[in-house]
Amino acid sequence: MGNNLTRRPERIFDDGRGEGIGTVLINSGCKPSLICHCKLSRNDILKPIIWQHMDDNDSHPQPTRPEVFSDPSGGSPRKLIRSRQIASKDPFGILPEELLCTILSKLDLKEAAKTSILSSTWRHTWKHYPKLTFDILTMCGGKYKTREQRHIQTPECVDRVHYVQQFVNIVNTILYQHQGKTIERFELRLTVDVLAQLFDQLDDWVRYAVSSRTKNLILHVSLTPLDVFHYKRYVFPVQLLDAGSCLQHIQLAHVLLKVPSQFVGFPNLRRLGLYSTRVSASDMQCMVSNCPNIEWLDLFMVHLNDELKVDRPLSCLLYLRLSDCRVTTIELNAPKLQTFIFQGRLVPIHLGESSELHNIVIHSYTLTLEQAICSFADAYPLVQRLTLCHTCALPKFPWRLDNTSSFSHLRYLQLLLNIFSEHANDILSIAYFLEAAPFLQEFDLEFRSSCMDVVPGPLRIFPYGQDKYKYLTIFRVFEFRGEKSKVELIVHVVQNAPSLENLTIDPRRQHVLDDSPASEAEEKRLSEIRHIAKSLIGIKLSPKTKFNVV
Repeated sequence: MGNNLTRRPERIFDDGRGEGIGTVLINSGCKPSLICHCKLSRNDILKPIIWQHMDDNDSHPQPTRPEVFSDPSGGSPRKLIRSRQIASKDPFGILPEELLCTILSKLDLKEAAKTSILSSTWRHTWKHYPKLTFDILTMCGGKYKTREQRHIQTPECVDRVHYVQQFVNIVNTILYQHQGKTIERFELRLTVDVLAQLFDQLDDWVRYAVSSRTKNLILHVSLTPLDVFHYKRYVFPVQLLDAGSCLQHIQLAHVLLKVPSQFVGFPNLRRLGLYSTRVSASDMQCMVSNCPNIEWLDLFMVHLNDELKVDRPLSCLLYLRLSDCRVTTIELNAPKLQTFIFQGRLVPIHLGESSELHNIVIHSYTLTLEQAICSFADAYPLVQRLTLCHTCALPKFPWRLDNTSSFSHLRYLQLLLNIFSEHANDILSIAYFLEAAPFLQEFDLEFRSSCMDVVPGPLRIFPYGQDKYKYLTIFRVFEFRGEKSKVELIVHVVQNAPSLENLTIDPRRQHVLDDSPASEAEEKRLSEIRHIAKSLIGIKLSPKTKFNVV
């Protein structure tokens, strides 16, 4: 690349020369610090052009050694000189086509279009851009008049019809001029209030994306939980996605899916994400069963109201999330599954022989502590990272665990708990969970609700165990509000964790509606809580344990 440029670049980096890489920093009006990399030939490395120092007024620098380098392709010196003369007028125009594609792939569509000012050769290069993202808020702004405001004179706002039509015109113009053979990514980012006006256009755009052999098809619709019931869903044309398509990633929001009778699946699909989508359980089963290479399945607010059962083995599935899907049973065979996330009412879950399932997250208001210890330890014996978020009725303290099952591979545990007020004095029972994880190394405990103590008196002592948590090194407690029962649990843990290196106690509320600073009364309460933590917990710590009260 260095020998092909006849104008002096502003700066050349030397970090890649040892590997035969020339790196040139190009300062342009559209994208300062655009970095281009090019593999240099051996002759380029051995014979670098030495640029002559020149004044700012000198617009045509000359090499200090006026020599003609041999053409690696075998061309004549005269042709090489001619090519350099062309390069002097258009230095960017001689970059190889594969390098142009690499540069464009690092930019978004707007930045790619701006590269047209760099060179006459680049004037139409953006039309080959492989990643198309159309965001209605970015392209048209976020302001338009509602029906009630149509008579108000507001210069910066237009009515919704013109607002949507402006977006349609821009997208259609870009697609009409696009000349790339394939599209790597086709993404539409819309707001739910304009979705219905785009139904016909969406069909055309999906057809265009499929015909362009796109690999990633994304329809993102921003909406709130209440919008799910107020706005009509887009009937997605599944019939346009033929079996021979190159689709590897499909992500759809606020759509209605109806699998055609002749549906044969997506053999190349790797990732499927459905959000606020209406689809029957039978169609969902048909779709997933006919994606033999799927690795990532994410379902959020897909109300099946039935069982999710997949008969065929999902031998490539690595990630599975089911959030608020209203399923009655989950039954599938995913032997390579690594991460499972579930949110909703706890139901029978059968994931087959998932020997690689190491990360589990469960958010359920029907989960009990006994279920978590007894059932999960048997169902997921190899789990290494476990997160449980639930509103729980704790067993009456003291309570002895009869089941001998244990999480023998568990290394990280996170408990996010809403404690009923009648169980405020049973928080020490959580220690039984820790007994079932003898090799635990990191423990995060967060109390989503504040329960006031009702039993006065000195701190109680857990009746079982001595140095039970030998491998625990990190312990973090969030939303600690100074209650005696929580102090008892923390003191028990730190006194039985000889290897504890770091204890963090954060009394601040983690889930507040705004970021406004705490009131004077709250600041006073936080100061009191910090004093309780230091006076009752800090004195129990080993000198080698770092104690941090936020």
